[in-house]
Amino acid sequence: MDLTELLARLRQEFSLSSREVKELEKVLPEMFDFSNSHGFDLDDMGKLGLAAHMVSFLQRLQARKMVADIGAEVRAQIDSGWMRIARQMTGPLFQEHDLGEDESEIALIALHLGAAKARAEEAKQTQKEKERNPTEVAAGGAKDQGGDR
Repeated sequence: MDLTELLARLRQEFSLSSREVKELEKVLPEMFDFSNSHGFDLDDMGKLGLAAHMVSFLQRLQARKMVADIGAEVRAQIDSGWMRIARQMTGPLFQEHDLGEDESEIALIALHLGAAKARAEEAKQTQKEKERNPTEVAAGGAKDQGGDR
């Protein structure tokens, strides 16, 4: 899904203003590039999930309201690497809006990144299995489409 298609979908789903779309046009490519530079491409679901969160995140920043605290217990379970990456991604946005960093916002973005990475690894593993066992995959596919014949 390219940026134009993603923004059109967000505009429709969230009834975004032109100003909000402009901010997303600036922020999303930077976030996607940042994730790519840290070793993974976001798939369409990952892009959509992160972008949808960014819509509400940017709206909260503009209203100077933050998400409800998710709690230290939950934050402690999130990979510190994802937290670091999410902090680096969001730091400029917090600064631009003259707000201190919000650990719950950062944690929610870290969860999106971690989920996207997990999906990418699962897809890569599935592809490897298909390449190793093409006959099993083909047989499995035939079974799924109506059983053995």
